[in-house]
Amino acid sequence: MKCAIRLTKNICDIAVISDDGDFAFAGCFFLPESYAEFLPLLCQEISKADPSGHIHTIGVSLAANFSPASGQIDCPAFPLLHGQRLKADLQAALNRKILIANPAQMLANYAYRKREYSNAHQIFSLYLDDEVLSGQMVHGKLLFGANGLAGNWGHIALPWPVDFELEARECGCGRSGCLGAFVSRAALTQEYHLLTEKTVAAEEIFSQSAKGDIIAESAVQIFEDRLARGLAMVINLCDPDIILLSGRMSHYDRLLVNIPRKWPGYIAGRIPETRLIAPFPSEEDVKKACLFGAAMLAE
Repeated sequence: MKCAIRLTKNICDIAVISDDGDFAFAGCFFLPESYAEFLPLLCQEISKADPSGHIHTIGVSLAANFSPASGQIDCPAFPLLHGQRLKADLQAALNRKILIANPAQMLANYAYRKREYSNAHQIFSLYLDDEVLSGQMVHGKLLFGANGLAGNWGHIALPWPVDFELEARECGCGRSGCLGAFVSRAALTQEYHLLTEKTVAAEEIFSQSAKGDIIAESAVQIFEDRLARGLAMVINLCDPDIILLSGRMSHYDRLLVNIPRKWPGYIAGRIPETRLIAPFPSEEDVKKACLFGAAMLAE
């Protein structure tokens, strides 16, 4: 039996998964307002999930960056956990080993265990949502790196920028021009606002584009081109077998067609054989896969 936690900005999901891959327990609770309230509440819920206390390691999926050196969570958009030493605090409160990774890493860990992807030597996983997170899996092993930054794609500058493209693109890290500031949900909303002076959610922009709205289509095409450039850089540097897209910005079939078409213009040599996939069509699929990947992290 393995235990997994998935933390989003509002909800904490908990699952216990059997050695056969079945969900033996699934529960959730809304996150409280303070960190001091969060820890005892989580301990209480873990006791329900594993009353015998036989599970000694818990994998935690968290849409944030975790620094092994400082032990702190870096996610200004998640004030409940930002700056907290979550791993050390959870290990002390639960008396269990805690392993933390982001959703992109968890989903790569899950995908590698699927028969259709198990022969991939390298998987690059990209989570596109309010946060832009990534991860790398090489020969079945997740890479974390000395600083916990392996595959930190969202904080690399947008490659091959055109004139004025990097202006007014501030990132939460304090710098400007980071890829995450161009391909998140907020980034598409910002691009549409620059064209129309109207604030519209990313999902609605895609919807309007599908209905033939020329301005929405222009914003989506700009988004696609920037995402294609960022992923072309990954292929030039890492040359993965598979690039796995997830998060709410990945739920559009057009991306799987349009983005690879743009790669040859940015990639040296020939047309790349890298496969672009988006195997999680709903948020429920993402949740289950994240929990499964977090549970398997404890292997």
